[in-house]
Amino acid sequence: MEDNKDFEALDSFHEKYIKEIEQEVPSIDFTNNIMNVILEEETQKALTFEYTPLISNRVWYALLVVFIVVILYVLSLSPSAMFPKLNISFELPEISLFSNLNLISLSTNMTYVLVLISFLVLGQFYFLKKRFESMFKV
Repeated sequence: MEDNKDFEALDSFHEKYIKEIEQEVPSIDFTNNIMNVILEEETQKALTFEYTPLISNRVWYALLVVFIVVILYVLSLSPSAMFPKLNISFELPEISLFSNLNLISLSTNMTYVLVLISFLVLGQFYFLKKRFESMFKV
């Protein structure tokens, strides 16, 4: 019985409270505003789409390494092993254009250093290209 009285009191309180609350009315452009927000979100997603190539850079580098290994293996074979039935000489004649000019004589260490520096300079082109692309958003 007490539960029923509490329930009726609570129910009457709710009815009175709900009657006092003003009914909210959406603005005239409510639908247009919602559609504009959705459209902006979709355009932001479309602008942030990032191109991903079908073949990643790691795969290209792996293919390059395999290609170089195959070429080095083929070059390490003797010509008679590559073409056993053909007796063709693969030796090129020696061309001595600069044989009399001994202007620069470099040690092997200096040659290695120059090759390393040239690779580093070429690497700079790659990194600078990426830097300028990100700066100017090309």
